[in-house]
Amino acid sequence: MKYSCNVVKDLLPLYHDEVCSNESIQIVTEHLLECETCKAYYEMMKEPNQMFTEISIEEKADFRMLKHIKKKLQRGKIITGIVSLGIGISLVLGIFKFMNGYIVPIDYSQENIRVEEENGVLHAYTTGDLIYNLNKKVIQDGDKNNLYFYGATTAAQKYLVPNRTETKRYTLEYTDTILNKEQTLYSIDNVYYLVENYTELDGLLDDKLNDTLNNAILLWSANEIK
Repeated sequence: MKYSCNVVKDLLPLYHDEVCSNESIQIVTEHLLECETCKAYYEMMKEPNQMFTEISIEEKADFRMLKHIKKKLQRGKIITGIVSLGIGISLVLGIFKFMNGYIVPIDYSQENIRVEEENGVLHAYTTGDLIYNLNKKVIQDGDKNNLYFYGATTAAQKYLVPNRTETKRYTLEYTDTILNKEQTLYSIDNVYYLVENYTELDGLLDDKLNDTLNNAILLWSANEIK
């Protein structure tokens, strides 16, 4: 069976390196005996010909370049993964920090907030959200001393912590100091829970202040226990 020169030329590198099968050796040997063109091509392969040397160097250079590019791509993927992980962690920590710093009011209901007097001291009892800060302000209304207070928690406590069922107690002073002409001590007559504009209480104008105080919820009154 006759084989084309192209087929034989494909086999010549293997033939030259003596790594082809016996069948391929026989095919190439017989072809070289009959084909002067392929024989001359094979003789060139056996000599340290400059053309083949240059091709070999270029191929090696290309191979090294491909390996270098592959390593850079792999290194780039690792760096990208590390950067993405760092960004993800920073984002989670940022959100957690924001939610721990963002103050959320605790809404009033009969089930979660009440005020009771014990041995001359007023206490606020809360169920559910853990109070992050409890703020109070005493405002005189005629001869009455009214205590207004509100509770607040953090967004993290409110939205990330499972619903709480335990009851917490917070002390509201029964007597407090008021700055008047004599700077005397006074007794609390009424305790209210603020439901709006509580954070701006000190800066409200009179009409807004009156609206806010009028909407406050009465939780305890000294008249009721007399």
